[in-house]
Amino acid sequence: MRVFKTVYGAGAVAYAIFFATFVLLSSAALLLVFLAWRPIPGSVWNLGGTPAGLALAACSVAGWLLVLVATFQIDHFELTHVPAPLTRRSRPPCAARRPAGTASRSAGGRWRR
Repeated sequence: MRVFKTVYGAGAVAYAIFFATFVLLSSAALLLVFLAWRPIPGSVWNLGGTPAGLALAACSVAGWLLVLVATFQIDHFELTHVPAPLTRRSRPPCAARRPAGTASRSAGGRWRR
């Protein structure tokens, strides 16, 4: 994002236009990766049915559950910046709306500290 701000001129255009353009170009780059993806032939590793494979699968599931729980601890609209262009003038910034210490009371906040 730092390079994009430098090239696009941070502050030269409205935040909504800047962020929308950034998301559009990032999505286009990701789509290009998806379309140009070619799998490597053969198998790199096979841990199916082994204790290491079960441990790896358990870690994967635990990681996805952690991500899911963390997304419900914050506002999903703030996570995706969807209402930013619509509410920029009517609401104060996120830090001013959130009471002090709210993040540290959550399970993730306690775990980080």
